[in-house]
Amino acid sequence: MNEPGAPPTPAERALLTEAEKLRMQYRNMPTAFSGMIVICTVMCIVLEPGTGSTKVVVWGGLVYLWAITRFLQWRAFRRANPGPHEMDRWRVYSITGSAVAGLIWGIGAVALYVPGGLSYQMFLVMGLVGIGAGCVYA
Repeated sequence: MNEPGAPPTPAERALLTEAEKLRMQYRNMPTAFSGMIVICTVMCIVLEPGTGSTKVVVWGGLVYLWAITRFLQWRAFRRANPGPHEMDRWRVYSITGSAVAGLIWGIGAVALYVPGGLSYQMFLVMGLVGIGAGCVYA
C-alpha cells in the first residue's frame, strides 16, 4: 500500500477499478431480476396454451425461485459492503448466478418451444431476445 496522500500504484488503481465495476453490476441487479420476473410472467401467460400448464409452471417456478435467490445475493452484497480486496468471492457469486440464470433460460427456450406454432415460436424468440438485452445491461 502506498503512503497516505500518494497516488495509487497501477496495481492499486486496477484493483479499485475492478471493484467498482463489480459494484456497478450489483447496483444493476434489481433491474435485472425485476425484468426477469416480468418477461417470465408474460411468456408463461402467452405460451401456456401451446406448451401446457405443467411446463410453464415448472419453468416459471424455477425463474421465480432464481430471481428470489439473486435478490438475496444482492441484499447480502449490500449488507457486506465489501472492500476492493474482498471482491473475489462476490465476483464468483455473480458469475455463477448469471450462469445459472442462463441455464434456466436456455432450458426454457427448449421446454417452451411449440413445434408447428409459428406465433408461439416468434413470441418465444422475442422473450429470449428481451431477456438477453436485459442481461447485457445488467
